[in-house]
Amino acid sequence: MEEKNLRYLSNTLTSEEERQLDIINEKASQAAKDDFCQTTYKQEVMKQGYSGKPHLGRILQEGYKLLHGEKREAYGTPEDNFGRVAHLWTLYLNKDYPDTIVTTVDVAMMMVLFKVAREMASHKEDNLLDIANYAALAQYLHETT
Repeated sequence: MEEKNLRYLSNTLTSEEERQLDIINEKASQAAKDDFCQTTYKQEVMKQGYSGKPHLGRILQEGYKLLHGEKREAYGTPEDNFGRVAHLWTLYLNKDYPDTIVTTVDVAMMMVLFKVAREMASHKEDNLLDIANYAALAQYLHETT
């Protein structure tokens, strides 16, 4: 019944009201994704334990802060940002490899390889932090796209 009422209402909205409703729906969708990511992260930390000592929990926690703070503000959601990258890489690769399609998961996995290559040249904690986060993003994108 509620869905039927929403459908009726959407047919009577002005274009400005539809735009505002779209913004509200997007914000609600993003909030749900953020809640899912935060809950999933907390569950993983609880499984592994977090003592504040240098270990995987700290790295994941730092990555979580980046993904849901400054990186999201600067680049948007992983789906949007990696979607743009996948589209551009697909266009570029199609010059030599027609019918190549790069997915958002491919982008995450190739970024892992990019960071592995950097780590092979010189160890930096940032490389390992990024590898962990790109791997986590790959799983997230598998589950959401």
